[in-house]
Formats: sequence, C-alpha cells, structure tokens
Amino acid sequence: LPVKATPFYDVTISNPQDELPHLAERYPEAETALTRLQITYRPGEDNLPEIFTALDRIFPRWYQRTYQAAIADSPEAVLDDLFPIDETGESTPALEPEGVVLQYVQRMLAADDEDREELISLAQELFEKE
Repeated sequence: LPVKATPFYDVTISNPQDELPHLAERYPEAETALTRLQITYRPGEDNLPEIFTALDRIFPRWYQRTYQAAIADSPEAVLDDLFPIDETGESTPALEPEGVVLQYVQRMLAADDEDREELISLAQELFEKE
C-alpha cells in the first residue's frame, strides 16, 4: 500500500518583493508541506507583517519562522565610501574622525533597530566630551 508522505520544505527568502509572488508555483505542495521559513527583509522597504500574512496563506503548516533585517551596506562598502581612494592610490578620510564614526554607526544600524537613536546619541556624546 503506497503511503503519501508529507513534504518538508526549507524556504529561504532574501528578496520578499520579488520572491513572494512565485512561491506557490515554486512549491506545489505548499499547503500541506511542513515548512521552515527564513526571511531577510529590508527595513523601510519591506512590510514585515504583510510578508508574514502572505507566507501564512502560502505555507499554512509552517513550523518555524526566523527573520532578520538586511544590512543596507556591508561594512566594507561603508568604509570604502568613508575612505575614498584618490588617483594616487592613497586613501583619504572623507570626513573628520568623529564624522567617520558617526556615519559608520548610522549606516550599519538597521532603520528599525529599537536602540538605533540611543546608540547614535551615545556616539555623539563621546565626541562632545573630548
């Protein structure tokens, strides 16, 4: 007697706006599959509650859902912007040291990080005390 097994999916989503519309066709047994979801979203661009709602409809039997905010810039890209290389191959800071640190902190913290403003204020206070 053949027994139909329940499918298991491990779904990683890195660009919700582009990927959500195609998930149902990509995972034909999504309604019955046990699914683990891993989501990377862009704060300020992606609406996380809407993503969850859409995924609940597509994968009603999900058993684990993790999510993380995408960092807009890699640390290397931020440093390249803050220390541009001139035509002689020398790296020169685009800002004073205080400005470099503050720009780095602002760009590396996610826009929806609940501690973002407090951390930026603390960094500013450090330079004011010198």
